[in-house]
Amino acid sequence: MNKQFTISATTLLLATGAAASTSFIHTDSMNNMSSSAKTMSSSTSDTSHLKMDKNAKYKDNAKVTVKADHMAGMKNAKGMVVHAYDTPLYEVQYKNTQSGKEVMHHKWLVKSDFKDSDKKDKKGDTITITTDHMPGIKNAKGKIIKVHKGPTYEINYTNTETGKSVMNHKWITQDELKARS
Repeated sequence: MNKQFTISATTLLLATGAAASTSFIHTDSMNNMSSSAKTMSSSTSDTSHLKMDKNAKYKDNAKVTVKADHMAGMKNAKGMVVHAYDTPLYEVQYKNTQSGKEVMHHKWLVKSDFKDSDKKDKKGDTITITTDHMPGIKNAKGKIIKVHKGPTYEINYTNTETGKSVMNHKWITQDELKARS
């Protein structure tokens, strides 16, 4: 009985750990990333300076379905809008500081995620990233490849692969959400 409990507990821990480690897999340029750079946590982006978007389609607490697939378990996830901000989003490419590999089409960052953010806001601008929501992104050098005008959303959702809640996910566009009742 003791052996069976130990094996079951170990199996449970391994299964839970595996599920937890895959719940934040980022799908942008997965082939260009080392395994350590494939995990992502909720963004550390500071929102205190951002202005709320009073004209956003989805208001605070609106029930939504996520159409985006930035991370494993995100597509078709049921979620809720935390806030909508009146700020553009930036799609970037950068060189991962841990693996040295180029990461293409990383979605999304806000202007305050860049060093010298007052000067960086156009497609083609070179950037240094200051946020740390993924391994190898903090202090990475890169460039802006797309600017998406707001609104910009912060959401909570339930991961479709793990069933775990993802809280305060930053960032997602209006086009990447759909209303649900």
